Amino acid sequence: MENNQHNNFINHCRILQLLGRGGDRLKDIFRHRWLIYSKLNSDILKWENDEKSGSNLLKLCPPETSHEIKEKLKNGFIDLWDITATNIAIQVVSKEIKILGGNNNNKEDSNIKSLRKARNEITHNGKFEFSDEEFLEEWDNLADIVVKLGDNESDIKELKQSLMKIGQIPDIPIPDSNEKSEFVKLKTMAKNVFKVGIF
Repeated sequence: MENNQHNNFINHCRILQLLGRGGDRLKDIFRHRWLIYSKLNSDILKWENDEKSGSNLLKLCPPETSHEIKEKLKNGFIDLWDITATNIAIQVVSKEIKILGGNNNNKEDSNIKSLRKARNEITHNGKFEFSDEEFLEEWDNLADIVVKLGDNESDIKELKQSLMKIGQIPDIPIPDSNEKSEFVKLKTMAKNVFKVGIF
């Protein structure tokens, strides 16, 4: 792989890491909304990451929800959900909250849609590379959304700094000619010692 291509692929992987953080924020939002829903509906218990919770969620899903998404949701183990499944779970719970007279955060809903749209553009465009310029633009856009969804801005900056080290070749100092000649002298002396057998 050409060096530039290699870097562009790593940029894509860095963006996927940030998307993962966005997915974590969506899971937090889902848990919070499920808690609101459980307070509005006395028949529903708090989310427990189990099949019973998953079963209760599936009852809320419209019939047109894909089989693949239903399979992800039914086990109730939220940590295995991707952004699409979590987004659908948030939508169906939010709809029930409204039906029961509760309110949802419209700004948060807008940011959730923005994250899903960005995720779809990144993962479904058939392109697995970002130039440095594209990376910076995409990172700033996603970081803004993820922070609006509740992540810490300084943590995002720290993540970026950490990810920027991936794929970098550390600078190895080239010894100057004096160090090189000193090494050669020592090596020659060592060979002579072994030849003579003095050790």
